[in-house]
Amino acid sequence: MMGVVLNTTPLSIDQSGIQFYPGSLQEVRSEAALQDKLVFVEVYADWCTVCKVMEESTFRNPEVVDLIDQHYLAWKVNIESTPGKLFAIQEGIKVLPSLLVLDKNGRQLSKIDQALQPSALLKVLKSHL
Repeated sequence: MMGVVLNTTPLSIDQSGIQFYPGSLQEVRSEAALQDKLVFVEVYADWCTVCKVMEESTFRNPEVVDLIDQHYLAWKVNIESTPGKLFAIQEGIKVLPSLLVLDKNGRQLSKIDQALQPSALLKVLKSHL
């Protein structure tokens, strides 16, 4: 008797979105200085449902992804981690999600304390170019 093998691998769906830098804030700032780019920061928490919605929608928008890829290094930090707690204190973060634009020296240029649709985020990001 012949068996049937079913392929249970899901179809590949393009899930590309913002590529967040995996290192520390100091490392992303150093890399941004080398590449002459600004830094885009998302402050989030695992329990933040609005943060997850942004990650699934705004952060996957092709225009947002392209603009950040060209002009920014993106970094995200969990507010419940030690680096996240320190960053939140330093930058005055009180609401999630918080989105920040920093210059390559780490100086805050913008802080948005709310979720944004792609068009609103693009407007903020373009205002610093």
